[in-house]
Amino acid sequence: MQTKFVLESELIVIQFPQEETNSLIVKLAKQGKKVVRLKGGDPFIFGRGGEELEVAAAAGIPFQVVPGITAAIGATAYAGIPLTHREHSQSVTFITGHCKNDGNELDWPALARGHQTLAIYMGTVKADSISKQLIYFGRSPRNPCGSHRLWYTQ
Repeated sequence: MQTKFVLESELIVIQFPQEETNSLIVKLAKQGKKVVRLKGGDPFIFGRGGEELEVAAAAGIPFQVVPGITAAIGATAYAGIPLTHREHSQSVTFITGHCKNDGNELDWPALARGHQTLAIYMGTVKADSISKQLIYFGRSPRNPCGSHRLWYTQ
């Protein structure tokens, strides 16, 4: 997880565990500072926005959410790829490539069923394992697949 701070026109990237980010939000807000947690896309689609709001609410800190468009919807629309289509995909499911190690696995048989689009976030590292699971549970190896990776320059 990366947290970006802009100080005096310099971009400083500091990595914090989520718990430290949550603590920092509460600490700065209780000092009377205005805290802006800027996230790209939808802060509630694998963005940990829900975790941060729970902490703020528990601490009695008022907050406001400005919604965004999640990457799977924005990137595919920009590329001209519909996530649903009457003839090919009647549903879309957003999943993460990184589940917590608590035994709560993805429902591979349900995900392997046809006529649905899978939008897999953070799946690059486990792409081989994910594709093997989907094929094992019945998804066709010929199923079309798209990939998007964030690229940026300074």
